[in-house]
Amino acid sequence: MPAELVLVGASAEMLSLSHELGHCVTAICDPSLQDEVMMWGLPVFNDDETCLKQLSPDKAIIAIDNPKARRKAHQLYAGRGVEIMSLIGGRLGDKVSFEPGLIMHFLTNLSEGTSVGEGVRLNIGSNVMHNASLGDFVTIAPGAMVLGHVTIGDGAYIGANATILPNVYIGENAVVGAGAVVTSRVKPGSTVKGVPAR
Repeated sequence: MPAELVLVGASAEMLSLSHELGHCVTAICDPSLQDEVMMWGLPVFNDDETCLKQLSPDKAIIAIDNPKARRKAHQLYAGRGVEIMSLIGGRLGDKVSFEPGLIMHFLTNLSEGTSVGEGVRLNIGSNVMHNASLGDFVTIAPGAMVLGHVTIGDGAYIGANATILPNVYIGENAVVGAGAVVTSRVKPGSTVKGVPAR
């Protein structure tokens, strides 16, 4: 019997990426699809508990954009014995280490010596340079640039087209606004924006 693979957090882009990388998604789970029962020819579940009970998936791709929601879903599925899959559509440099649940869209890059925690998501066109460290459930939005020797804490969100300069620390659960240029330390839980980011 073939494995059941559920895509948690649906989008045409994520389904396409999954298929292009050779994964056969058999169902979708996304609470925002309240009125849907089928999408792209696949059954839709509106909540995780129903999906886990009715489908009993073997594997899951957790593609939710929001770091907190992604962490919650990752922990729920993994806690039920579901294997959390990574999708690697971008380039991995030498000596890159990563934990389960990494989502790398096409045209993304993790350069040499980078360390990546659980459930990290790199959106299209994002770039993480050498010897960076990304904590668990970090989100790097489209076009963002993280330069060398940067440390990003758990649950941080780096906005579209933001630039993090070398040797900067971004605290856990911090938010860097779209287009910001970060030149110095960002405190945990804070939000910064602008050029330079404040």
